[in-house]
Amino acid sequence: MLNLENQRVKYSNLFSYLIALFPLALILGSFIAEMISFFCILFFLIFLDRNHFKKYFLNNFSKFFIIFYILILITSLINFYNFRSFIPALFYFRVFLFTLSIWFILDNSNFFENKKKNIVIFTFLILIFDSLYQGFSGENLIGYTIQGEGRISSFFNKELILGGYITRLLPFIIIISLLNVKGKINLITSSFFLALSLLVVIYSGERISSIMCIFYLILVFLINSRIRKFLLITLSILGFILVSISIFDIGKTDLKKRLVDKTIEQISGDDVNPVLNERKGTERKLEKLFGKFYIFSYDHQAHYILASEMIKDSPVFGKGVRGFRWLCNQYDEYKNIDNSGCSTHPHHTYVQIFVSTGIIGFTMFLFLFFYILKIYYKNLGPALNQRNENKIFQNIFIGIVIVNFLPIIPSGNFYNNWLSLLYFYPVGFYLYFKDKQDKHEKIS
Repeated sequence: MLNLENQRVKYSNLFSYLIALFPLALILGSFIAEMISFFCILFFLIFLDRNHFKKYFLNNFSKFFIIFYILILITSLINFYNFRSFIPALFYFRVFLFTLSIWFILDNSNFFENKKKNIVIFTFLILIFDSLYQGFSGENLIGYTIQGEGRISSFFNKELILGGYITRLLPFIIIISLLNVKGKINLITSSFFLALSLLVVIYSGERISSIMCIFYLILVFLINSRIRKFLLITLSILGFILVSISIFDIGKTDLKKRLVDKTIEQISGDDVNPVLNERKGTERKLEKLFGKFYIFSYDHQAHYILASEMIKDSPVFGKGVRGFRWLCNQYDEYKNIDNSGCSTHPHHTYVQIFVSTGIIGFTMFLFLFFYILKIYYKNLGPALNQRNENKIFQNIFIGIVIVNFLPIIPSGNFYNNWLSLLYFYPVGFYLYFKDKQDKHEKIS
């Protein structure tokens, strides 16, 4: 028994390096990230014993996910189009096991020791440097150029996900920065590091990521005075950098054109005019909301109209995980008059959940969002005590989960492999810190 315990600790320490390398793996590609998650899951299942089964599989998170996963399977079987469309539903459980494996590995190792922290810091420093170099010179270190409308993408090249990637991993930057803050010099250095990360999010030109970033910083700002001081210094540095860039006209991007002008054009529908000219006067038939604006953009509204038709047809069990993609491509009844709106997903998490799992899944997911908000709010009181590190770190991770599932903004494909792993990566850390706090409260 003692030997098994020693082996678990020994290998957990080794696998904790894989957890530290995971942000880098996401940059290198979905396949490498999937391989890391697979090996972590395999390790977790091999070394999980009966004594710990209840802890990892009978908590509220696990119960909710298992029920939701069963619902995904049922709705996808009811709407069985072909085996390929069923695969995402069948293997979605892996993100759940990956989350538990992270929690398990953290339980049996010291993730926040310097070597592992340095791996995470090094990953972000390389990405930040490469992104800013691309923004100022026009191409990154390996020759990838700035994408259309002046959007930097660094190593992601044509995949415009740089801003979303950094935003969703901000909890790690903030926590590592807070752990390193000892004295004024470290405080300024850590603030500068975070400021550059936020600068990259802005220069990525991803408007949704920028909005998510603002919401997340607000949630973190509310936690306690120590974090507020850290963020105020960070935002001051960021403001100084942005003003300097503006005064000296540095870089190859026009932030106002992308973040402000483009947004106004899409909501008002002004960006549709060039399309009309190309189609030689062919009118697009979607009506504006209240006759004045589109929901986010013409294309987003087109997605939602198609989704609403599918929801009307199957309000209880939905159309399955890949129902939106399959139906809008195969059947004329799920096409708008101008054939707009068809895509792999409806570009909104809650709409996608409603289409794929019906009112049952939608209600569950909405309940989950408000439940997470409640946890964040309950933790605020104890987190005001700057010594209650577990509560502070819980809320830092809960904050990004809240922002990931904000109902008021568009989103990526909820069932996408890469995005799912990025969504659930911080959840494993939250569960670890919650469990630590629960143990502490039992002892005291």
